[in-house]
Amino acid sequence: MGQWVKKEYSNKRINDAAAQLAPWWLRPDRSAADAMAEAYDVVDNWRASHSFPLNHFQDSLRKRSRKVDSNVIVARRLKRMPSVLAKLARSPYPVTTMQDLGGCRAILGSMREVNAVLDTFIGEPSLFPLEGTPRHYNYIQKPKADGYRGIHIVGRYKAKSQQTSFWSGYRIEIQLRTVLQHACSTAVETVATFTGFPLKFGKGPDDWKRFFVLASSAFAILERSPLCPGAPEDSEEDTASTAPLPFVVGSFPARSAAEAPDVYGAWLP
Repeated sequence: MGQWVKKEYSNKRINDAAAQLAPWWLRPDRSAADAMAEAYDVVDNWRASHSFPLNHFQDSLRKRSRKVDSNVIVARRLKRMPSVLAKLARSPYPVTTMQDLGGCRAILGSMREVNAVLDTFIGEPSLFPLEGTPRHYNYIQKPKADGYRGIHIVGRYKAKSQQTSFWSGYRIEIQLRTVLQHACSTAVETVATFTGFPLKFGKGPDDWKRFFVLASSAFAILERSPLCPGAPEDSEEDTASTAPLPFVVGSFPARSAAEAPDVYGAWLP
C-alpha cells in the first residue's frame, strides 16, 4: 500500500490550518505567505489521503453501474484545493468533516438506470457502517433552487484488512446522473468559465440563473421528474427576460451514455 498517500497530521492540526488558510486565500497577504504555504501543505495532505478509499468506491460504483448500463461513464476526482478553500471561505466548518473531498460519478442513460443503481446502494447498509443507514440526497425528486438535479450518496470506507485499516471512516461522495442532468450541469460550468459569473454558487445575472432553471425543468419533463422550484407548471412563460443572453449554450442531448462526451464535466458542490 506504499503508493497511497496517508494522513500525516492530527484532525486538529488540519482544521486549524484550513481555518487559517481559507480567509487568506480570498485576500492574500505576502507577509504571511510562508506560514500559509505550510498550512496549505497540511490541508493538501488531508485531501490527497482520500485517494485510496476513493479508488475503492469508484470500483464498486463501476461494477454496480455496468450491471444496469453497459455504456455508463464512471469518473472520479479529488476536489481541487482552490475549490476546497473557496467552499470553506463561503461556509466555515471543519475540513475533516467535508464529505466530498473525494468523489466519483456515474452518468447513466435514463432515470430507470439511475434508480436501479441507487437501489443497489440503499439495499446494502453494510457500505455505511458508521452512519447506520445510507446518507443520500435526492436532488432529482427535490431539485435545488438553481436547477441542479442529481443524486448524492455519502459513504465511509470500511477496511477489510489490517493493511487498509488506516483509511477506515474516510467519507467519499458518489453522484448518480442521467446524461441530460450531466449536460445541464456541464453547461453551467461552461458558462461560468467563459463569463466569470459564479453560477455554480447561485450567484450571477438573473437571466442566466433563470435560463438554467428552465432548461433543467425542460429536461425534468422529458424524464418525467419533478420540476425545479419556481419553474412554470405549464409551457406558458414570457421568455423576453431570458432572450437577450450574450450567447446560447446548448446542444442536442445524447441519446445514451455511449454518445455523451467522455468528459468529467461540472462538479457542483
